[in-house]
Amino acid sequence: MNSILVEHKNHDIYFNLAQENLINAEEIHQEILTSNQVISFGDMYLHAGAKTGTSFWLNSKLLKSKKFVVASIIFSALTAEAFINFYAILKGMPYEQLEKDFRFSRNYQVDELPPEDIQRQYQLPYEQRTTIKEWIAVKDKKSGINISSTVTKWIEIPKLFTGEYIASGLDGSRIYELNELFQLRNNLVHHKATIFNLDIENIDLKSAKDKNYVTVRQAQWAVELVIKVTEALQRIDGSVDLDWLICSK
Repeated sequence: MNSILVEHKNHDIYFNLAQENLINAEEIHQEILTSNQVISFGDMYLHAGAKTGTSFWLNSKLLKSKKFVVASIIFSALTAEAFINFYAILKGMPYEQLEKDFRFSRNYQVDELPPEDIQRQYQLPYEQRTTIKEWIAVKDKKSGINISSTVTKWIEIPKLFTGEYIASGLDGSRIYELNELFQLRNNLVHHKATIFNLDIENIDLKSAKDKNYVTVRQAQWAVELVIKVTEALQRIDGSVDLDWLICSK
């Protein structure tokens, strides 16, 4: 009996949207920097002079940039979630098992490699390094580090089908960064507005800062992180396709 493989997937679409929105945000950032109207200090902008209309112009540009940055970060997180689900199902994991076994977050402790093995890790290219021998799920919620349900898939599913964990960086940094991405995504998706009266005579800029302010740099980090974890998976499973990581814009 002849058959063809049909794949209903969204991770490639999500990642294309993450990249396109990042490109748009970067273009606005560059436009701001080359305007000679502001000075950039990291992720903050200060007026370069007292030109009339600069504040309105800058605020309109930052608002437009924020729309792209928020979209890029959210779609990066959606990509990471959709792809690890796609990978699990492609490898033969039933959808019901995927839903049941990874419904909740877990707390993890780590068992590190012996010191001599860790030393050898420094001889490898940076992206291939890992100091983690085993990720150990613990029931005690007061011990270990809490990892979101989606990120536990990036720990457990590659190990299940390849016998190896993805290279998680030094001290598990790549897994922890992925966890930070989903925390950031949750903050954006479940946004809580901040409303207050600002004392003009005693301005506290720290208290006036938007707690959910996101930057072009964070969007760049999110996109790069998706690429890194996917490439890490491909290094332990050569069947993983990386072509969809290329922006088609």
